[in-house]
Amino acid sequence: MPIQVFDFSTEAPFRVNNTALTYLIVHSNLKLTRNHIYKILGLYPKNPFHIELYKSLIRLINSVVHTLFDTIRTCSLSQYPLTNIQYISFMIADEYREIFYVPIIKRVELDINNGVSVLVDKWSTETVPVTVNRSKYNEMWIITYLLKTEFEKAIQQEKEKSTNIKS
Repeated sequence: MPIQVFDFSTEAPFRVNNTALTYLIVHSNLKLTRNHIYKILGLYPKNPFHIELYKSLIRLINSVVHTLFDTIRTCSLSQYPLTNIQYISFMIADEYREIFYVPIIKRVELDINNGVSVLVDKWSTETVPVTVNRSKYNEMWIITYLLKTEFEKAIQQEKEKSTNIKS
């Protein structure tokens, strides 16, 4: 997740959330085919399990898109705050960790008290491996792209509904 623990000390550096790639995806005319998306996600289009996994991802994204559309009622995802779009993309990625994250082994030093009692302290430092997940995609741009395309489809469906009602 892009959220970090905030240090409340006065020396805490001010950090701006980087949303440049999110901005580019939301405002671009980028068009990817399903085969492109499968390739980017590392899925094989003829594997039935991968097909179901992709459909499940799209169903989740559609659910999010319809909730967003019902909430904000805008004609474009670009009118929604970029940090929120990025946060939503990471939330979706968290549901499919195997696709969107790579496990990385990180070495951490721990101070360990090897004392025999509370009165006698014997400290030592041990280095232990810890597995952390790192995102495969900067700003989860591929999910942002899928959010954008599904949002555009939802808007198109809404326009068709309103046209049919008026007719």
